[in-house]
Amino acid sequence: MVLATVLALTALVLTAAPASAHDIGLAGQTSCQTDGTWTVNWSLINFGDGSHYMLVRSAGVDQGTLAGITSNPSYNGIVDAAQPDASQGGGTIVPPGSSGGVAFSSPGLPASQAAVTLTVTGFWNFDTPSGPVSDQGTEVVTVDRPPDCVVSEAGRIEIDKSTTGTSAPAGPFVFQVVQNNAVVTTVTVPANGSALSADLPPGTYSLEELSAPANAKISPNPVTVAPAATVVVTAVNTYPDVPPPVVVEAQPPVVVEAQPPVVLPPAPVVVTGPQFTG
Repeated sequence: MVLATVLALTALVLTAAPASAHDIGLAGQTSCQTDGTWTVNWSLINFGDGSHYMLVRSAGVDQGTLAGITSNPSYNGIVDAAQPDASQGGGTIVPPGSSGGVAFSSPGLPASQAAVTLTVTGFWNFDTPSGPVSDQGTEVVTVDRPPDCVVSEAGRIEIDKSTTGTSAPAGPFVFQVVQNNAVVTTVTVPANGSALSADLPPGTYSLEELSAPANAKISPNPVTVAPAATVVVTAVNTYPDVPPPVVVEAQPPVVVEAQPPVVLPPAPVVVTGPQFTG
């Protein structure tokens, strides 16, 4: 859940309405980035009589940089759609106001910067029936940092899992990441291993382990995810030790050798004769 969306434009500053033959109009729109930086998208308009081009004589900001605009401090020739060219030192040419303006920017201003001031000087030189006419003007505008430009880059939660006890299951283990009573995402962690959550917007979350024993511990919980940071959480499950089963070794069978049968000798035959009496 990556949070890379740039926030909508939050401010518009416009200055300089035409007050004389040639004036400069500056507008600045601010936008916030998820890392807390901010950008001003400038628009420069050449106010005038609708026919004279303007050369940017100078352009600068008091802090930061400008992108998309160049200046020429020395060219004094006629300013039109083709001048000055690279051989004459370059410089941004701004068409008359009815033809639109020139867009440029101050990118990547830090969140600690409260404002940025832009100063632009324009130069006009054009032919008239009585000869060339030059004019020059300067405009200054300050744009404040939007108050809602804060760091909002996504962070993540790392869950370090450990189990003890011989009866501990093999895993993996599933954790729910919950915010405002809703499951935001789940994290599957191997036994005695680590895993990272998906990207999470900065904020506070709670972790719930599915099928956890009663003595399961998660620390810290709830956990606060800071912008662009990874928060490490430890999860410990303790299971009882189960004694190993008693193994009774099988005894070999007792072999009784067969004994030969006992043969008794024949009983003696006793012969008795008649008994005599006398």
